[in-house]
Amino acid sequence: MKITKLNDLLSSRKLTVLGFPAFQQLAPLSNQDAVLAVLSVLPAPVVAEQGYTEYYAPRIPRGAKYASAEDVLAADLDVDLYQVHKVESAAPVIIVTQHQAAIDLLLTNMPELSGTPIITGNASVEDVAGKHVYGQLPPFMLAHCDAYTTVTVPGFDAAKHSDMSVNELLEQGLQMQIKGAYRVTAISG
Repeated sequence: MKITKLNDLLSSRKLTVLGFPAFQQLAPLSNQDAVLAVLSVLPAPVVAEQGYTEYYAPRIPRGAKYASAEDVLAADLDVDLYQVHKVESAAPVIIVTQHQAAIDLLLTNMPELSGTPIITGNASVEDVAGKHVYGQLPPFMLAHCDAYTTVTVPGFDAAKHSDMSVNELLEQGLQMQIKGAYRVTAISG
């Protein structure tokens, strides 16, 4: 049976949930007598580093916020099943992020990316297809990339930090984490 809705996943799998608290609250609501599955809203490389190679990811609409499991259940989000594994990539590189501070931090930490094309708006499948993407994308877009290197700044709050310079971010104690290259593949579930 192919699972395409989060509420169906809850009723048919015992979930290990990675990510935001509202989603973590779903784990005890899942079918405790069923086969184990992973649901994650974390970047694919973080999922892989935690030892998981297959996981479900919800399609969260841009700008959506969920305060509780009830909010998530009410949304009845679509889910997709993915595999993730580390790769070497020689594909053309692009940077995809909406945050100028993240771009500045990335280019400061990785000067070899200077001159790399940067997409700061909404990226399309055509923009990322066959490319090695540095930045942040949802899994359904990652499945079209040749490789993906997640770039995160733990503690970064777009509402507070987006307009800060690299030096101001560093003064706030914010450091960039860059994970290796991973490939995310959509599979039928």
